[in-house]
Amino acid sequence: MYQFKVASAIKLDEEVSFAELSKRVTVDETNIKRLVRHAMTNHIFHEPRKGFVAHTRVSRLLAEDEQMAGWVGLLNDDCWLPMAHTLDAMRKWPGSQEPNETGMQIAYNTTDPFFKIMASSPERLRRHGKAMAAHSAGEGFGIAPVIEGYPWGDLGEGTVVDVSILNLKYTPASWS
Repeated sequence: MYQFKVASAIKLDEEVSFAELSKRVTVDETNIKRLVRHAMTNHIFHEPRKGFVAHTRVSRLLAEDEQMAGWVGLLNDDCWLPMAHTLDAMRKWPGSQEPNETGMQIAYNTTDPFFKIMASSPERLRRHGKAMAAHSAGEGFGIAPVIEGYPWGDLGEGTVVDVSILNLKYTPASWS
C-alpha cells in the first residue's frame, strides 16, 4: 500500500473500481486486487460492492496523515528487511552490541550503522523524521514525562537532544 501510494490514489469519498485503481497506481489489476484484498484483512480499505474499493478509517488515516504514512514507510521500506535478518545477525555476531552488527548490515550489505544509512538518503531521512514525529505524538510517548521525571536541573546549563525529531535547548529555569 505504501510503495504504490494506494491510499492517496483513492479519493476520500469515492468507490473506485479495481480496474481504475490499477491504472492510477500502475499495478496490474490482478495484483492490485490481491494486495488490496489482503490489506482489507487488516481493515485497510473495504469493498463496499463487488469489484470496488473505498476507504476505511485506517486507510483514510494513511491518506491524510503524513506522519503516520512516514511511520508505515519507515517500517516497510527501511526496517522490514533488517528485522527479517535479525536472527542472521545474532548468529553471525553472537552477543554483539555494536551498532554495525545488526540485521541492517546484512539486509543492505553494508558496514554502516542505522543512522548513517538513514542520513545517506534525503527520502529516508524525511520518512524517518515523519515517523518519529508520529511516534512521539502518540499517547505515552510525549516529552513531558521525560522533562518531569528526571532532575535535569542538576546537570546545569546544556543542550538536550530529542533524537526522535527535536533539538531543544533548555536552561534549568525553563524546566521548573
